[in-house]
Amino acid sequence: MKAVSGSEGDAPVDSSANQTPRIFGQLPMLAVPDEFNEPLPDAEIAAWVGHAP
Repeated sequence: MKAVSGSEGDAPVDSSANQTPRIFGQLPMLAVPDEFNEPLPDAEIAAWVGHAP
């Protein structure tokens, strides 16, 4: 463990947290729909940026 200096003071950084390799296949029934990469509707974009449709 090492400390990182910053404007908020020293904070410990635990590099051992990422030592376990990822295990793929945790959600075997997960399916991404074909339209996943389609552009979002204007109303959806407005909701994300904080404007009401």
